[in-house]
Amino acid sequence: MKYPTKSENTIHRISEEKSDKAYFTQTPRLIWALSRDPYDYILWNVVKDVAGEEGECYLSTRTLAKMGMMSVGKVVDCRDYLISAGLLMWEMKTPRGCTQEVMHLKIVDIWQQSIEWSKEHKSISDRLQFKEELIAKIKDR
Repeated sequence: MKYPTKSENTIHRISEEKSDKAYFTQTPRLIWALSRDPYDYILWNVVKDVAGEEGECYLSTRTLAKMGMMSVGKVVDCRDYLISAGLLMWEMKTPRGCTQEVMHLKIVDIWQQSIEWSKEHKSISDRLQFKEELIAKIKDR
């Protein structure tokens, strides 16, 4: 194999055969913090996994329910909560090749808020107190 010398002006194109991102989904700590229960957390992760790097999810509510191992009603409840909490966005769209509008879920960029929340809640006891206060607020509604 011949290696270029220092005097050669070689342009390099670097690529990766397979991205590690194909094997996992990153979840901001704020998702855990604002989830009311494991179902909120799971649904957000299912949407994120399906959306991938593009950040879009067009699956039916029934399919989301199967992937999240929950009922359709629970998906609707979690979806509505995640939207109201600012963790998901939505709009009605007609995908290419379809005639019917579907709910288009989009992952919201919350990385900065998650970083700030994590800095404010560094210890486990801080996080536990936050979660207890969130649950109390939800029960009071």
